[in-house]
Amino acid sequence: MKRQRKPSKQAKGSWHKWKSERDDDKAKAVIFHGHKSQEAEKNNIWQSNLSGNCRNHWYDNILGNLLAAECPGDRYDTPTESCWESWVVSFQRVFTGFIVAQIIGIPIGLIMGINRHFRELSFPIIEILRPIPPLAWVPTAVIFWPTPEMSITFVTFLGAFFTMVLNILGGVKNVDIRYVRAAISLGSSKTDIFWRIILPATLPSLFTGMTVGMGITWEVVVAAEMIASRSGLGFMTWQSYVAGNYPVIVIGMISIGIAGYISSSFIRLLGGRLTPWLKII
Repeated sequence: MKRQRKPSKQAKGSWHKWKSERDDDKAKAVIFHGHKSQEAEKNNIWQSNLSGNCRNHWYDNILGNLLAAECPGDRYDTPTESCWESWVVSFQRVFTGFIVAQIIGIPIGLIMGINRHFRELSFPIIEILRPIPPLAWVPTAVIFWPTPEMSITFVTFLGAFFTMVLNILGGVKNVDIRYVRAAISLGSSKTDIFWRIILPATLPSLFTGMTVGMGITWEVVVAAEMIASRSGLGFMTWQSYVAGNYPVIVIGMISIGIAGYISSSFIRLLGGRLTPWLKII
C-alpha cells in the first residue's frame, strides 16, 4: 500500500493563514452590518422624530391657534388678547372711520357735482391733500387727537374719504344731461331732479367708491395699529413678527383678508339691493 503523504509545514501554515483571514473578513462583515443597521435605526428614529415634530409644530401652532383662537402673547411678555377680540377691535375702528367718511364725503361729493362754484373752491384743496398717504398723517394725528383711538379713527377716515368724494363727483358728472333737460321741460323742480335723476344715477359710482374705500380702510387701519396701537389685528401681526411667532403672522394675514372680504361683500350686497336695475341676470 502506498503511504499517504503528510502535508508539509509550509502547506499547513498557508491553510491556517487563509482560515484566519477568512474569519477576519467575516468578523469585519458582521461589524460593518452591525454599524449599518445601527445607523439605519438612528436615521429612522431621527426621521420619525423630525416628522413628528413638524406635525406637532403645525397642529399646535397653526391649527391649535385657529381652533383655540388665542394669541400666545403671554409667552412673549406682550398683552394677551384673543384673536376674536382683535377682530372686534379692528372692525370697530374700520367701521367707525368708514361711516364718518360716508357721512362727510357723500354730501361733499354731491355738492361738488351739482354746484360749480363750490367745486371750483374745494377741488384744489382736496387734490392737494389727497396725494398725502394716510400713514403720513399718523404722527400728526397722534399729536393732534387726545387718544390713540381717535388718532386711528382719523387715519382710517382719511383712507376712505377722498376715494368717496372723487367717485361721487365722477358719478354726478356722468349723468346723462338729456334726462335732466327732459325733466326740466316737463316742469320738474331742482329737488325732484336731484332725488329722482341725479342721486339714482350716482348710486353705482357711490357703491364702487365704498367698495374701494373699504379695502383702503383695512390697509390703513392695520398699518396704523402696527404703529400707534396696543390691540387689533395689525398689532397682533406685528407683535408676532417681533416675537418670531410666524404661525400667528399667517393667522393675522388670513384674518385681515377674510375681514376685508366680509366688509366688501356686505357693501356689494347693499349696492345690489339699492340698484336693482343694474342686475343683468
